[in-house]
Amino acid sequence: MKKLFLLFFALHLAFPTKAELFIYTKQLPNISIKVPKLNVKNRGFKSFIYKEVPELSAGEHQKLVDILPELVPSKDWLIRVDEGTEDMMITWAGGLHWFEVLEAIDAQTDANILISHDHKVIAVSKSEELLPYLAYREPKVWRLKETISLKQNISNWLAMIEWELDWRLEKDFPVIHSAVLTGELIGSENNIGQLAYVLEQVNENAKSDMQIGYDFREGNKVVVIYEKAKTISKIVKNRGF
Repeated sequence: MKKLFLLFFALHLAFPTKAELFIYTKQLPNISIKVPKLNVKNRGFKSFIYKEVPELSAGEHQKLVDILPELVPSKDWLIRVDEGTEDMMITWAGGLHWFEVLEAIDAQTDANILISHDHKVIAVSKSEELLPYLAYREPKVWRLKETISLKQNISNWLAMIEWELDWRLEKDFPVIHSAVLTGELIGSENNIGQLAYVLEQVNENAKSDMQIGYDFREGNKVVVIYEKAKTISKIVKNRGF
């Protein structure tokens, strides 16, 4: 009998069965939804790395952002959660592997999930279009918020990549409309970064004579933002000559 049990246990490890998974939403705590047959794009919901996740009882709701650290296969993985999913509440029933739980969350909630095995990143967003930009070790999604000033927006962005801001302007600028930018923040010689793009847009739409200059000092990881010297042609034009 003992040999038979060991044989069954060995077969179970070699061919793990897919348990049933139920997601319980905060809005419908008494209703469960069985995992459907998924037909999603390649989101990385397959892995040779098997790690069982803790089994939560039905009705025990937790924030998605608190559960996600339990769903990474190892500590060297990174989780990037976009705004809008911080307060999402879920739980599940059934002992599943990490990628199966992520697959079910993607299928049954408003959260879209992409697993980047190359970069070891799990990206979560309500916007499917932003997933490829979130699935990197370095941030590539920049939210320009109208609730804070331009200086504060830029300072927050630079903190995300461990750079600093040296703001040498006497004034700050309000942000009229919120926007989402994607790509490299600093850029390179052949590719303008999102920060330079924003500053150039400010210069084009400026109602005053002041033009913003900027200097990216990669050695010290500092961005210096200053006032450009006014050109004679611009002074003449503004004086009506």
